[in-house]
Amino acid sequence: MSRNLDFSKVKIFTDLESVTDRIKNDVIVLLKEYFETDDKFPYYTNDSGLIIEDRDTFNKKTVGAKPRIVIVRQDFRWANLSLNDFAGLSSLDNKTPEYLDHANGEIICNCMSANGLEAEILAAKVFMIFRALKQEIREEFDIFHIDSSSIGAEQRILNEGNQPALRNVPVTLSYMAQVSWYKKFI
Repeated sequence: MSRNLDFSKVKIFTDLESVTDRIKNDVIVLLKEYFETDDKFPYYTNDSGLIIEDRDTFNKKTVGAKPRIVIVRQDFRWANLSLNDFAGLSSLDNKTPEYLDHANGEIICNCMSANGLEAEILAAKVFMIFRALKQEIREEFDIFHIDSSSIGAEQRILNEGNQPALRNVPVTLSYMAQVSWYKKFI
């Protein structure tokens, strides 16, 4: 890297933050909407049924026996698929070059329950939602490509205090998204 580059004169703009947050939030909304109509694991907005939450709201110390899905975004990796990712001139000023990169990401849905079989059934439902709705997910979430979906091995999660031990069966959704960016010299 050149030591002569003056970073006070260059600004880099990207939609990367909105892409990663949006996809995770879209998965949460999708699962809540699906499980609102499910007979076995009904989701209610008052948390009286299935709990669907982000990892940041999950508290292992206060977990009860209710089944839950805890959503976690994993690594987001740049995929170098072409020599030049030039997409055209930016709509900001019609002069600044704008680029489109592809990035691979993963969302993990940790399907948890005090009962291992119940966690497995919940994971199978989430897996089938991803497989059966893959085209709709791709279009609605503005995902370039869905690479795969998988069900992981059952894991035992130890809880603190007198809480019951949970069983976790992770379901992974691997995808490729487009990320736009441009740099502007000022």
